Amino acid sequence: MRAVILAAALGAVYASDVVQLTGDTFKDFITSEANALVEFYAPWCGHCQKLAPKYEEAATTLKDKVKLAQVNCDDHKSLCSEVGISGYPTLKVYAEYKGERSADGIVSYMTKVTRESPLKLTEETFDDFKKDDNAVVIGFFADSDEKAGKFKEIAEELKLKISFGLVEDQELTEKKEEKVGSVVVYTSFEPHRVVYSGDLEDKESLVKFIKESSTPLLEDVSPENYGENLMSGKPNGYIFVATEEQRQEMTKLFKDIAKKYRDDVILLFVDANQFGSFAEALGLPANQWPSLGFQNGADKTKFVYEGKLEKDSVEKFVKSIVDKTAAPFLKSAPIPTEEPKDKIKVIVNKNYNEIVRDESKNVFVKFYAPSDWEKLANEFSDPSKNVVIAKFDATENDLPLDAGFEISGYPTLKFFPAGSDKTPVDYSGERKLESFREFVNKLTNNTAKEEDHDEL
Repeated sequence: MRAVILAAALGAVYASDVVQLTGDTFKDFITSEANALVEFYAPWCGHCQKLAPKYEEAATTLKDKVKLAQVNCDDHKSLCSEVGISGYPTLKVYAEYKGERSADGIVSYMTKVTRESPLKLTEETFDDFKKDDNAVVIGFFADSDEKAGKFKEIAEELKLKISFGLVEDQELTEKKEEKVGSVVVYTSFEPHRVVYSGDLEDKESLVKFIKESSTPLLEDVSPENYGENLMSGKPNGYIFVATEEQRQEMTKLFKDIAKKYRDDVILLFVDANQFGSFAEALGLPANQWPSLGFQNGADKTKFVYEGKLEKDSVEKFVKSIVDKTAAPFLKSAPIPTEEPKDKIKVIVNKNYNEIVRDESKNVFVKFYAPSDWEKLANEFSDPSKNVVIAKFDATENDLPLDAGFEISGYPTLKFFPAGSDKTPVDYSGERKLESFREFVNKLTNNTAKEEDHDEL
């Protein structure tokens, strides 16, 4: 009897609304359960462990609407490989999950997946729907109004990002002090209510209005919006703050600027305590908050604001980015003041053009994240050979904007021939001294002494 009671108690403790899937049950599950969410995880993964209680909570909240499931990729490696899992946790809704990794985020996203959009609202559901998200869009139309056509199309297309409601009850429309034939965005942030004033048949204009009105002027950067914002084509400005006091101060400073340049830039707050290293990647000094840096996703340029953050100077800085007159920030180590003992010429951003684009010299450059190749430098140290063996620390220096190429891996080796045409020749041979030597000799007609064959 005690065993039965103990078993029942343990069952109650460990009961879960998350379905555990295997290679045998996976395909049947995703074909039979509409809009199911599946988490692919590994037990040792720290992010997975952090997500676990939130995922359980969301599964319980949604259990009467949609199923949440899991696949342990340590136990079912072939299944995870088959569906293309390369990192943990990965959440797929079959379409792929693109919501926030929190209980509220999962519930919000899956609710949008499973319900109709726009959702028809009544007097009983209207007020609760307005509180459904930080921003909701409601169209007020007469029943079967053809003018609602574009609105309904947009509501279906953007349903996973924004909550859309529809009121076709004229009495309810009047009670809410709205007008038939209007589209209104209600938000939890100022100005709380925005009415569309354009042509309801102009889909592009309506989409722009909905997206802008449902997004705060100053929102927080997150893994979910970082990439999308960069791909928007607008420069992204990152305001790094470490305290709530700094955030409030910067909100006052940037509010009018964000409103004025909303069509041109995206301004976002960044938690410096959590993402301080990102500031350094932008070229901002470490641990100096608040601070401001911009990044342009289109051409990967960066811009660093220097000096005290004051409204007039900040607005002037933002305007220079919009007008494309701001000088991009290019990271550079100091130019070496002494000749290197290893005979390898050190290139940094500040002396790149002077060395690489010297038309009188052949320049063979190793772009690296630090390493060295002293033996090759020694073999070509004789000035009569007219070969400069150089290195460029790509973790400490940016390439000139007109370099004509990018560095995507380390080490990257390129040979810049003497003469007016400095188009680089890529090296793709073995990473061995004799292979380097043969490559340089072939391009320069030099014959260097072969001393040893150690790998670099």
